Amino acid sequence: MGATARHARFGDATPMTATRQAAPGTLAALVLASLFACGGFLGSSSADPGVPGPAPLIAVSVSPSTASTTAGGSVTFRADVTGTTPGQSTAVTWSVREAGGGSIGRATGVYSAPAAPGTFTVVATSVADGSRTGTATVTVAARAATVRDQLAAMAKKRWFFAHMSVGSEICGDYDPTGGRFTAPFGLAKLLADNAGSGLSVVRTTSAVEIPTGTFGNAQLNDAPLTGVNGDPASKMAAFQAAMAGGLGNSVDLAFVKLGFVDQAMLFADRSTRPAPGLSFKQYQDVMTALQAAYPRTRFLHTTVSHSEAGAAYNNDQADNWNQMLRATYPASEIFDVAWWDSHGAGGDLATATANDGLAHPALHPDWAQADGGHLNQAGADMLARKLVEFLGTLQ
Repeated sequence: MGATARHARFGDATPMTATRQAAPGTLAALVLASLFACGGFLGSSSADPGVPGPAPLIAVSVSPSTASTTAGGSVTFRADVTGTTPGQSTAVTWSVREAGGGSIGRATGVYSAPAAPGTFTVVATSVADGSRTGTATVTVAARAATVRDQLAAMAKKRWFFAHMSVGSEICGDYDPTGGRFTAPFGLAKLLADNAGSGLSVVRTTSAVEIPTGTFGNAQLNDAPLTGVNGDPASKMAAFQAAMAGGLGNSVDLAFVKLGFVDQAMLFADRSTRPAPGLSFKQYQDVMTALQAAYPRTRFLHTTVSHSEAGAAYNNDQADNWNQMLRATYPASEIFDVAWWDSHGAGGDLATATANDGLAHPALHPDWAQADGGHLNQAGADMLARKLVEFLGTLQ
C-alpha cells in the first residue's frame, strides 16, 4: 500500500500539511469581534432597551430662598418639585423648623411671623417622597412701635410731669395765642387720635388722682406749688414739695422741666448759687436726694428749651447747661426737648449768636410762636409725639 496520509494529533509537533496554525494576532481579533457583536464587552455604553434605568431623584426648591418681615407680618413662599414620575404628586407640605418661629399654612405656604424677632427656617416637604425637602430662611425684625403702642405702654404706669407754660402746651392744655390753636393739640390730640389706648391725662398734684394709666402733670405754680418763672431754684423746690406731698413712691416715673425764661439763672458749674440762681451741682444734688428718698419712683431729666433767634432770651447758658446734663446722665433718662425744638421739620439745626458771641442752638422757626419762646401748634404737636416716643419705649 502506498504512502498514507498522517492525521495530526493535539500536541503533535508537526501538523498535517493541509492545515495551517492561526497566527496569535488573528485569534485575538476574532475574539474581540465576537464580544462586540454580542454586546458583552466590558465597559460598553450600550444599554439593554428592555431593562429600565434608575428612577430620577425628586428635588424641592423654595422661593424666595431668603425673606424678611417684621413681627406679626407675613410672607408667601412657593415650592417647585422636580424629578417626579407620571402619577406622582408635585405638592408639598409646609412647616417651620424652630419652635416659636411662627406658623405657616401646610398647603398654602403663607408664613405668619411670631411676635418676637429672630431668624427661622421654612421647610417644604415633598408629598411624593417625604425624605426630599427644600428650605428657606426668614428673618423677623421687631415691629416699629406705633403711637398707639407707645401710649398703651405708658398706660401701664403712673406718671408725674412738672413744668410751666411750654410743658402745658405739650400736654395740650395751654394755648399761648389765646384761642388760635385748633383743639385738641399736643398730647391731648394724640390721645384723641388713638382712642382706647388706656392712657388719660390729668392736671393735678394729688397722688390719689394719678392711678395706673394716668399721666399726671402740673405747672410748678399750680397751688399748692410756688415755683416762679425766671427762678429755677424755686421751681426745683416746688418739685421737691410735690414729691413730699404724696407723689414720691406713689408715681412710677417723675420729671421736671425748666424753661427758656430760666436761662439767665442757670449755671453749668458746680458752685453754690444763691436763689434765684441754680448751678448744675445744685440741680444734681436735688435729683440725687429725691431718688434716695423715693426709691420706688424713677426720676428722669429734661433739657432746657430754647428761645428763638432775636428773642429777649439768650441760649448760651441753656446750651452749656444742656451739654453738662447730657454728659452726666444716660440718654435713656433724658427727654431732650432742646435737641428737638432746635431742629426743624427737615432736620436742619437753627442757631443764633448769644451773649458769649458764639452760635448756639435756638428754637427753630418751624416750631416758634410769635413771642420767640413759646411753641406754635405744630411745635406743641411735635414735642408731644417725641415725648410719647421717649416715654413709651423706656426700658
